[in-house]
Amino acid sequence: MVRRFLPLVSLLGLLWLGACSSNDSPDGDAAATPAIDEIVEAQKRIRLEGQAGRWTKVRQAGSEDQLTEEQRRQIRRLESLGYVGGSQLAPTMKNVVVHDPDRAWSGLNFFTTGHAPVALLMDMDGQVLHRWGLGYWRVWPDSDVDRNHDGTMHWRRARILPGGDLLAIFEGLGIVKIDRYSNLIWANHCRAHHDLEVLPDGDIIVLSREARLIPRLHPRTPVLEDFVLRLGPDGEIKQRVSLLEAFENSEEWRHLLDRLRVTAGNIFHTNSVEWLDGRHAEHHPEFTAGRVLISMRETHTVAVVDLDRVEVMWVLQDDFRSQHDATMLDSGQLMLFNNNYQPGMSSVDRYNPATGIRTWRFTGTPERPFYSRTCSTSQPLPNGNILITESDNGRVFEIDEAENTVWEFYNPNRTGETNEYIATLFEVLRLPADYPVDWAVTPR
Repeated sequence: MVRRFLPLVSLLGLLWLGACSSNDSPDGDAAATPAIDEIVEAQKRIRLEGQAGRWTKVRQAGSEDQLTEEQRRQIRRLESLGYVGGSQLAPTMKNVVVHDPDRAWSGLNFFTTGHAPVALLMDMDGQVLHRWGLGYWRVWPDSDVDRNHDGTMHWRRARILPGGDLLAIFEGLGIVKIDRYSNLIWANHCRAHHDLEVLPDGDIIVLSREARLIPRLHPRTPVLEDFVLRLGPDGEIKQRVSLLEAFENSEEWRHLLDRLRVTAGNIFHTNSVEWLDGRHAEHHPEFTAGRVLISMRETHTVAVVDLDRVEVMWVLQDDFRSQHDATMLDSGQLMLFNNNYQPGMSSVDRYNPATGIRTWRFTGTPERPFYSRTCSTSQPLPNGNILITESDNGRVFEIDEAENTVWEFYNPNRTGETNEYIATLFEVLRLPADYPVDWAVTPR
């Protein structure tokens, strides 16, 4: 079972103060590797950026004068939901600890980490090739967001664009586009969260949310409503689809809202969105091009949504719980990270969408178990291997088809009095070895 050893406020203090020491590397060794040195330098810079700005409570949207003080408090709490940067006891292992070049799929590794608003690109041996970083308060210096909002402290997800530009999400707050030198290109404070995808035409789909009172769902208690946004390449909103309305518009699936009518708070917690290109529609007609595949943690549901009809077209529920990162495979199967396969155990599962039957499950071994209560991803690789990000434990590992670990990496960023805590790895993506990175500037 996951054990949390520090209160949230104290832990956040450790993340900023302990991890940003001006004299020590994360392991207390002056001879730290280049990868570790670069992360430390990023921490120092982002900490300085985080001191800027005006720090007040977030201003509410809508008719706040009609809400009670308790409803306002609940909305502020919902809007501040985020992820602590790191709360697990750290293993002694750091950086790349397993690398079988004959069986691992060779490439570049791109990741976001819980210690600061940075993204890193590194090779298979852990050498950092490029770093991006930009603090929330540099982007929105006049924001009314609370000073302690978790979303200001790191990027939840990021994507590389051609030429080294980058998109990044400040969890529950907004999305930014920066260039390879981390200069701001544009920003949209659209309450983006969790996931995004860049479409072939340059548009961007991203999850968004809004905390508000919805009397038809719950008469007195505010809820956090999730949306799918389509942004243009310039960051402007072109389409906004309510996932609540998509379920309400579906005759077949609206009954799934019955439970929500007696609950409140973060009712869906949508945590992944994937654009469907239509290649599986012949065998799975619901997976028509232009629809999206979403994962919703609180209802333990994976669904296909038609954004133009604002309607749910297909739903999968099984024994997976609090799942993340639903994705379609080339084989036509669906894969997801099942956070709570059993108490204290996670799994990666595959399903046949036509039957809803699980076809495969990876659970680790008694000697090498894995578990992440929150976040986490699983990426299929071209050689049949799977790259699994075990977020809470700051670990990512690659397994081959025989379920052997052929590559493994632990976040080297540590904090605490004795560097006993490890920073979250939100997502590690493997890029092809020939991915064009002539723009990359090797950190000094």
